Amino acid sequence: MSKEEFKRKALSQIEDDEVIKLLQDAVRIPSHKDLPDQEKEMAEFFASWFDKRGIEVELQRVEGPRQNVIARVRGEGDGSTLMYNSHLDTKPPYNMTIEPYDPVIKDGNLYGRGSVDAKAQLAAFASALLAVKRANIPLRGDLIFTGVVGEEWDSKGTSYIAKNGPKADMAVVGEPTKLEICIAHKGIVRATITTIGKAAHSSVPHLGINAISKMGKVIRAIEEELPKKLEGKSHPLLGKSTYSLGVINGGVQPSIVPDKCSLTVDLRVLPGIWIEDVKEYFEEILEKIKREDPEFKAELSMSSRQPPLDTSESHPIVQALKRSVNEIVGRMPKVTGAPFDTDASILANAGIPSVVCGAGDVRYAHAAVELVPVEEVIAAAKIFTLTAVEICC
Repeated sequence: MSKEEFKRKALSQIEDDEVIKLLQDAVRIPSHKDLPDQEKEMAEFFASWFDKRGIEVELQRVEGPRQNVIARVRGEGDGSTLMYNSHLDTKPPYNMTIEPYDPVIKDGNLYGRGSVDAKAQLAAFASALLAVKRANIPLRGDLIFTGVVGEEWDSKGTSYIAKNGPKADMAVVGEPTKLEICIAHKGIVRATITTIGKAAHSSVPHLGINAISKMGKVIRAIEEELPKKLEGKSHPLLGKSTYSLGVINGGVQPSIVPDKCSLTVDLRVLPGIWIEDVKEYFEEILEKIKREDPEFKAELSMSSRQPPLDTSESHPIVQALKRSVNEIVGRMPKVTGAPFDTDASILANAGIPSVVCGAGDVRYAHAAVELVPVEEVIAAAKIFTLTAVEICC
């Protein structure tokens, strides 16, 4: 058979009702950080689903009861291995105005917590593995499903895979993109500045050094200087790096001159800018204040959550997805950058070129009414099936 014949054979194994039933069953299972075992039940559900269908699967322990699901349709070992990655966890249903775990279908949409972020993507990926398995396609490279823990909070699941495997030649990370292909997003860096003053009674403030007043100088300097440092670079899909003054804390009670004040700045940085660059920006700002104010003392600490993502549009996974989307929905998808961060950058940083693609609109993720279009989920399952055959055969 030709590759095109293999594609048609695999597509014939997609059963629309089966895809949606899998999604509904997944939505019925709570899987968020406020539960004692967090994603444990969801991981066990998907592991059992694969096992019952004769697909090789294992639970990969990350910490405590939290486990990634690793399923695999093996190839002969002389072709490219493709990973489909998405997350088992959701945000808690704090603000929802619908029943979060009753996945009703109405007006062409399926409702419930996790329906679009990201259980639709898990269902579409799992259905693609099942279609390839049922069609008995002779793969050259492996097709891997990784359902991971913790993406909504700390990305522990994908970070564990990046360090411990499984390895792949490329990956698609499932997030809601309306079936567009996201190849770039900004990274997250956080800078925490602590100004150091001297405590004194507020009736004699001249005997102290007010750390909050000193932080005022920092804020003014950041707002004057940081935009200049960030505006030098631009990305065709992402624009410029941005920042936000996120959290400030200082003082213990009104009658005491505060001896400490801390400010955390959240930066969304372009590919090519990372934590060392940002640290240098802030060091220069603080040094300038110190030269002007001999009493000024401050400490700087840096942290990061996600690196930026920047995958070439010419990469085989992008081109395969474009052809697959066009074949299923009858239009070439947009190639975009995302305003949000994803686990794709963690995989890419570990040497696995990655893109982001999935059913649904990110505007409904974490929303009071979360939903995903049913037909888009079915289309995603078919798109990922075609892409798997193209890459792995």
